Amino acid sequence: MRIPAPIAITADQRSELESLARQSTAPAALVLRCRMVLLAADGIGNREIGRSLGCHYNIVGKWLSRWRSSPGLSELDDEPRSGRPSGLTPAAIQRVVTRVCRKPPSHLSRWSVRTLAADLGMAATPVARILNEHDLHPHRLRTFSFSPDPQFEEKLLDAVALYMNPPENAVVLCVDEKTRSGALLRIS
Repeated sequence: MRIPAPIAITADQRSELESLARQSTAPAALVLRCRMVLLAADGIGNREIGRSLGCHYNIVGKWLSRWRSSPGLSELDDEPRSGRPSGLTPAAIQRVVTRVCRKPPSHLSRWSVRTLAADLGMAATPVARILNEHDLHPHRLRTFSFSPDPQFEEKLLDAVALYMNPPENAVVLCVDEKTRSGALLRIS
């Protein structure tokens, strides 16, 4: 049986590895790998490390080999995995983002994931993923409701211009901040 040479680690590396190995919030896989390196640095063989940590000695050999090739905590991180490709093209993502930022059809007051997906002819899951990745929440109205008034855009621009550039020595007050209810003149 071949016993690998002990791993040489610096005092700073040992301190960092021991600190990570004690953390309860560190990923379990990283804690395990830190313990592997620490035990190997103490001269313990792969089979014994595997037995004491509850993993196969080949796994111990893999991580210790990575450490030997380039000592450092970055060598103990998982390599990126390929996984399944998303299947969403940039054009499809752009279609979803563009559509959700526009006014919904007249029969809807706002977009939901399902209504948006149906409108775009897509499944709801990828639409929800796109909205989540872009931090878009169409079901929450944070602005105003769209008005059916044909002159709405012109009136909106006038009101915004007044807020953005008020007349000199003037105070601009808004007395109608509630959506879908107008400031009513009550005559008795």
